[in-house]
Amino acid sequence: MKIVLKKYTFIILQISVSLLVFSVFIIFSKYSVNILRDERTERQREQVVQKSLAIQSALSNEIYSAANLVLGLLATVSIHPDLSQKEFELIAKIIFRKSDVVSSITMAPNNIISYVYPLEGHEEKLGFNFMEHPSHRLEVLKAVSNPNGALSGPVIQPDGTEVFISRVPIYQGEGGYNYWGMASIIIDKKSLLQKARIHDSDLWLKIAIKSQDERGLDGGMIEGNKEVFDDSPILTTIQLSSGSWIMAAAPIQGWSPPMGKWDFIIWLIGIILGVIISILLLHLLSSHRKMKRLALRDPLTGLANRRLFHILAERQIMQAERTNINLFMLYLDLDNFKKINDRHGHKTGDIVLQQFVKSISANIRKTDIFARMGGDEFVLLPCRLATDENIEHLCEKIIKLSNSVSVELNLDVDLGCSIGISRFPIDGADDEQLLKASDKAMYESKNKGKNVFSYYLK
Repeated sequence: MKIVLKKYTFIILQISVSLLVFSVFIIFSKYSVNILRDERTERQREQVVQKSLAIQSALSNEIYSAANLVLGLLATVSIHPDLSQKEFELIAKIIFRKSDVVSSITMAPNNIISYVYPLEGHEEKLGFNFMEHPSHRLEVLKAVSNPNGALSGPVIQPDGTEVFISRVPIYQGEGGYNYWGMASIIIDKKSLLQKARIHDSDLWLKIAIKSQDERGLDGGMIEGNKEVFDDSPILTTIQLSSGSWIMAAAPIQGWSPPMGKWDFIIWLIGIILGVIISILLLHLLSSHRKMKRLALRDPLTGLANRRLFHILAERQIMQAERTNINLFMLYLDLDNFKKINDRHGHKTGDIVLQQFVKSISANIRKTDIFARMGGDEFVLLPCRLATDENIEHLCEKIIKLSNSVSVELNLDVDLGCSIGISRFPIDGADDEQLLKASDKAMYESKNKGKNVFSYYLK
C-alpha cells in the first residue's frame, strides 16, 4: 500500500511540477503580451493627443479668425458712427471672402439691428431689438461686460441650421468709452466643424465638445455624445473670448487595441515552449525515478539488489528489536544452475531465474524482503514468521517451487535450492552478521547434498 501510495505521489509531483513550469511560460507570455499592448496603447494615446491638438488648433483658428475679421469694421464704426449701408456691405464682403465659416454679419446701433449682410434671406432681422428679448438681452449684456465680446451657441436658426454668434461691443469717441452698439458675426456650425475635419469619414476618433463658463462650470453640449467624457478621453481646451470649450477625444474602437500579429506569435511561442519544456521535464523526472529505481533494483528480476536489501533489512531489524520478536534470514542458492547455463545458454538461464523469482514472489507476503545478491544467490527476510516451524515450512515450499521450474520450462537438468537460515538476535545483531551466518548455513546445506535447508550453528 505504501509503495503504491509513494508511486502515485511521485506521479502527482511530476505532473504538478510540469504544470507549474507550463504556467510560468504562460504567465511570462501574458506579461510580454501586456507590455506590447501597453506600448500600443501609449502610442495610441500619443496619436489621439496629436489629432486632438490638430482639431483644437483648427477650431481656435477659425473662431479667432472670424472674430478678428470684424476688427476693421469696428474701427470704421468707431471713427464713422453714421456708417452707410454701402460702406457696411463693402467691408462685410471683404470679411466673407476671407472666411468660409461666417454665414452673416449684423450691426445693431443702440442694440437694434440696422445692418445685415447678406440682406437677402435675412430681412426679418432688420429692426430686431436685443433688449426686448430676454435671452438676447442676457447675451448682449454678457458681451458688453467683456471688451473682447462673447461667443454663444449653438443656436438653431428658423431654417433649421445651427450657428454660433460672436458678439463684439462697439465703442466710439475719444478713448472709446461711448457705447455705440453691437456687432454680431454668425458662424455656421457645420462649416466650422468641417474646417476642423471633425466629421471626416476616415476619422478614427469619437469627438465630444462641451462649453465651460469663466467660473469653470460646465454648460451644454456643443457637439457629440456626452458619454465620450466617461471613456477616459484625451481632454483639450479651446479658449474663447469668454469661457471655453472642453473637447474630449477617444478611439472609436476603444482604448484596448485588438491582439496584433506579435501578440499571437508570443502567445504561440510561449505555449509551444511551455509544452516542450513541461514534457522534457516530465520525461527527465521519470527517467530520474527510473534510474534511481534501477540503482536499487535488479534489472533482470526486479527484486531489490544488495544495496537496497541492506537498507530494508536494517529497518526490519530495528523494528524487530523494538518489538522484541524473532527474525529469520534465508540465504538461497540455486542448485545445478551452472549446468543449465552451460547446456542451454545464458538466455535460458535468465528465464530460469525469472521463473524462480516469480514462483517465490507469488507465495510470500508483499511485506517480505526478497533480494537478489548476484548470480543465482538470493536472500529472503520474512517479516512475520516468528517460529522455527513456520520457517521450515516456508523452506520446504521454496525447495519444492524451485524443483518445479525445470518441469515448467521442460528442462533436462533438475533445478534445486540450498537454503541457509540465521536468526536474529541469536546469530547476529545486524544485517551483515545475519547475512554471513545464513551464507555459512547455506554452504552447510550444499555439503549435505543440496536441495535442503540448514540452520546456522556456531
